[in-house]
Amino acid sequence: MDKTNKFLEYQNDPDFFNIVKTSIDKELSNMKKIVDKINQMRVEAAYLESDLMTIVDAKTWEDITEFIGLAPLKKEN
Repeated sequence: MDKTNKFLEYQNDPDFFNIVKTSIDKELSNMKKIVDKINQMRVEAAYLESDLMTIVDAKTWEDITEFIGLAPLKKEN
C-alpha cells in the first residue's frame, strides 16, 4: 500500500509529469545523437569502400582479397 500511496502523491504533483517528460526527452535526444553518428559512420564507410574499389580497380571484394593476398589468385584461361 505504501508504494501506491507514494505514486498517488507523485501523481498529484504538477511538476512530476514535466520532470518525467523532460527526462525522457533528454534520453531520446541522446539516442538520436548516437543513431546519427552511426549513420554518418555508415556513409563514411561506403565512401571508403568505393574509394578502395576504385583505387585497386576491383569490382568485388574477392578482387580486393586477392589484391592484398588474403585469397589465392584466380586462374585465368
